[in-house]
Amino acid sequence: MRIVFFIVISFIYPINLDQLGTNDVKSNRSSINNVDDQYSYIENIPLDETINPNEYKVGPGDKLSFNLISSDGSISLILLVSPTGDILIPNIGKIKVDNFILSDAIEKIKYKCLEKYNNAEIYINLSSFRQFNVKVVGPGINRGYLTVSPVHRLSHIYSEIMSESNYNFSIRDIRIVRNNITKSFDLLDFFVFGNDENNPFIQQNDKIQFSLQKKIVTINGGINIPGDYELIENQSLDNLIKISGGFTSNADSNYIEITRFVNDKDYKLIKIDIFSKNKNFILEELDDIRVRIKKDYKSTDYVSIDGQVKYPGRYLLSEVNTYNDIIILAGGFTDKADTNQLIINNEIIQLNQDLELERIRLIPPMDRTPSEKSYLTARKKITKGTIRSNDLYFSNYIKNNKPESGDEIIISEKIDYIEVIGAVLHPGRYDYKENKKLKLYINDAGGLSSNASKQRFLIKASDGKRIKLSKNPIIESGDVIFISSKEDYNRFERFKEILQIVGNFAALIAVIESTRN
Repeated sequence: MRIVFFIVISFIYPINLDQLGTNDVKSNRSSINNVDDQYSYIENIPLDETINPNEYKVGPGDKLSFNLISSDGSISLILLVSPTGDILIPNIGKIKVDNFILSDAIEKIKYKCLEKYNNAEIYINLSSFRQFNVKVVGPGINRGYLTVSPVHRLSHIYSEIMSESNYNFSIRDIRIVRNNITKSFDLLDFFVFGNDENNPFIQQNDKIQFSLQKKIVTINGGINIPGDYELIENQSLDNLIKISGGFTSNADSNYIEITRFVNDKDYKLIKIDIFSKNKNFILEELDDIRVRIKKDYKSTDYVSIDGQVKYPGRYLLSEVNTYNDIIILAGGFTDKADTNQLIINNEIIQLNQDLELERIRLIPPMDRTPSEKSYLTARKKITKGTIRSNDLYFSNYIKNNKPESGDEIIISEKIDYIEVIGAVLHPGRYDYKENKKLKLYINDAGGLSSNASKQRFLIKASDGKRIKLSKNPIIESGDVIFISSKEDYNRFERFKEILQIVGNFAALIAVIESTRN
């Protein structure tokens, strides 16, 4: 009869029948048959701390690893707490454990087993915890219930609700109804200060109540995280400053202004002169707190230099009087430096709005005057606040000027080549030689090709300006000599365009004359 009893029970509990004998307690060499299945749920929910058996409450769905060892052998089971709160052990019977503290439930199970097997050793562990639904209510919340586990905290529910809602729910007054007792929790206190008492574990049958934010205060100025914050009863100025990240390094903590409304329209100004003596100042709804900022606190002005100098980097503006002083501090030019060329940028000046440029951009292109069009063209050629020189004499003049904060000096590398492109036999790069004639550069490129036109241009490396070539142009390193081909410049096509313009103009004159007649 005992063997038949164990066979029936084995369909309910995972007992290894191959290792059962004919005694009351049978041998089992494998204490748990499928460890992965037993612990898979636990692995999916990270624990923030070890489960305390003296606090954890057992409920339906929990699983306990059960191992009983006696002189006759051993048996291992996974005990599932039933929906009615019981566990069932073969040859022992049902044991009520619902809502028991885990340590008390273990002791109760051991006691019941030792009544039957008084010399046995019994080991019980929580192998997997349950899931259950808790009620979540509040304005704009449509979930009704949220599935959690005993290791989930209030912060988990708050995150779930906020991820699917656009309402400004209170984070400082979340209420849990437990055993008909309502308690409020300040979750922001947990997020900022890590106080676990304001982020409790969720228990079965809890009801979570959310409400909308009611009272707000504003803090700005020398604060790391300025903005609007929810106000709680009797909240101090010190608490708000800590929650908002504390004072910035340039904050004047001994000068704090608070604007406080005394009725619907009127307000008064409160000044906090010494913060250390007013930390416990109690805030009120709609208080506007401003922490004064120290201007230029521990700030210095720098200029930087980069490119072909021996020691590029940042240098104190107070240590130099001219751009030349900066070049000297940077160790002077390298052998590769182009001493003729000098570029100075300033991002601070670039940020200043060009009001004239903005005004012209608002005007439709067809309505712009020639001077306005010319201004746009001029602004495209050089960035606001930039100084650019490709001439030795002008560069030396600039070097004697006084630098500005934020200046960035760039010393370019000397370019010892020019380019000859377009209608030549061998377009490409060629060595630059000072005072070398245009004809010689064209000869270096193999001479003109058969389709070369008379349209020839010099593109200046310094500013990208396109100059129509004369017989003896001044050619500098980096310049581009461009020889237009005949297909690029078709005189007949130009002639047709001129005829079309003349025809259109004649037609316009005819219309005007006919109107007068």
